[in-house]
Amino acid sequence: TARTTSRTATMSARRRRPTGVSPARRALLERLHDFHASPQDCVDTAAAANVSTVALTHHLPGAQPEFDVSGYDDQVAIGNDLDVITAGPPRS
Repeated sequence: TARTTSRTATMSARRRRPTGVSPARRALLERLHDFHASPQDCVDTAAAANVSTVALTHHLPGAQPEFDVSGYDDQVAIGNDLDVITAGPPRS
């Protein structure tokens, strides 16, 4: 089951640098940030688009998504491989 957070469960928007990994793996993980949206980008886009649920999936290996939901009043689901996430009805 995906974990969810609400407006009251705010996480930090800071990106953590990978620790305890080889320099080559660290460089790869940091490079992935160049062409993947950050969890914060996804939450901010959802707030601007007025959607009811954000599902964050396809995380960097070993990374815990970090984001600030203070500008978004709805649900954020943090999914893992094979999770089934049910979103609310579309907004009008």
